[in-house]
Amino acid sequence: MSYIDIHDMPGGQRDHIVIPLTLAADMTESYAIWHAPFDCKIRDIVVVWSASLTGNAVNYTRVTVTNRGTAGAGVTVLATVNYNSGAVTGFDAYALYDPADYLSVDSGTVISVELIVGGGAGENMPPAAIFVVYEGR
Repeated sequence: MSYIDIHDMPGGQRDHIVIPLTLAADMTESYAIWHAPFDCKIRDIVVVWSASLTGNAVNYTRVTVTNRGTAGAGVTVLATVNYNSGAVTGFDAYALYDPADYLSVDSGTVISVELIVGGGAGENMPPAAIFVVYEGR
C-alpha cells in the first residue's frame, strides 16, 4: 500500500490565523502566527483586513514579520510593512512577505507578527486574517 504525506502534495498549502481584536492608538501586540509542520519553504505571507485601514506619518499601523526559529528565540525580521500613507481596502489581500526566493525553514520553525498602532487618537487597526503559504522542500 502506498500513501502520500501532506508535504508530498504538489503546490502550495495555506494556513491562517485570525487576529480578532481591534487595536487602538499607541498599542503593540505580538502573536505567533505559524509553526512549520515539516521542513518546507515559505512562499508568501498575506494579510486580509476586515475593514479599510488608513494612515499617515503620525497615525499609522505597522506589521513586522519575524522568523523565531525552532527554539522560538530567533529575531530575524523577514519584513516590516508600514501603513502610513493612503488607505487599504477591507477584505483585499495585501502582501506582508513575498520573497523572490522562497524561505527554507526547518520543521518546528515559528513565525510571529508584531502589530503596532502609533500616533494619536482616531487610528485603529481592525481585526485581520493572516495567511502563510508554504510548500514541501
